[in-house]
Amino acid sequence: MGNNRLITIGMELQGMAPEVAKKFKYWQTRTIIASMIGYALFYFVRKNLSIAMPAMQDDLGITKGDLGLFLTLHGLLYGVSKFANGFVECPLFYGNRFGALCSM
Repeated sequence: MGNNRLITIGMELQGMAPEVAKKFKYWQTRTIIASMIGYALFYFVRKNLSIAMPAMQDDLGITKGDLGLFLTLHGLLYGVSKFANGFVECPLFYGNRFGALCSM
């Protein structure tokens, strides 16, 4: 790179020493990959309740109706909280233009 510029995703790093830019790019890539793997594992663990349901029914005496109600309310509350938090996050980072669309 003749002019010491390193173009990254969504930004330009100018005036940075080549060693620092190379180290930044290295750690940026590692951080993104680690975040993606961690998030995927989080969702894998989060969604395996169907495997544990039979044991929960036997050990805890929970009925299928109770588990269904729990899963339904969990999904609804998760959606409502994501929607409501969009109203808080958007004005802080994007201004008031986007409103509730940020949470979708």
